[in-house]
Amino acid sequence: MTPGNLMLMQKHLKQPIKCVIIWRDLLDVIASFIKWFENEPTAYIHNYGHKNIEEKCWALMSKDGQIAKELIAVQNALKPENKDMTLIIKYNDLVDNTENEIRKVYKFLDIPYFNHNYNSLSQFSVNGIPYDDRIVGKNLHTIKTKIEKQPNVYRDKIPQGIINAYKHITL
Repeated sequence: MTPGNLMLMQKHLKQPIKCVIIWRDLLDVIASFIKWFENEPTAYIHNYGHKNIEEKCWALMSKDGQIAKELIAVQNALKPENKDMTLIIKYNDLVDNTENEIRKVYKFLDIPYFNHNYNSLSQFSVNGIPYDDRIVGKNLHTIKTKIEKQPNVYRDKIPQGIINAYKHITL
């Protein structure tokens, strides 16, 4: 839902657009990126000469950074003129009450409900072709086999300057 992407979708899709946003605490998102780039040698963020976690976090939060771009998309989605096309699902609500939150999505999309299995999950695939996230960063997106909250010890690695700058961003 960045303004440019929304404009292109409206121009070319010629149908109503609906966007489902899963909102996760921003500091948890940053911690997840730290976990990713600390454990994935091929993470794209390593390619830009950033020397430490703080520099990498500032890059992710810069105007052209991956996390900042997503925040711009959410900000655009929250504009009054876009509210009817946007459903916000909070990550903690999704984890705590998965069935209820998924039903909200079906209702919002106005599609028939499908009974899901939430207990034995596997990586996403379509027609036998598995999801491949190498273009955005190998192992950036993974699916746990069970829906549950897990503490992210990488939250303790978030530099204080990043915390101070972004702790106020909430929904």
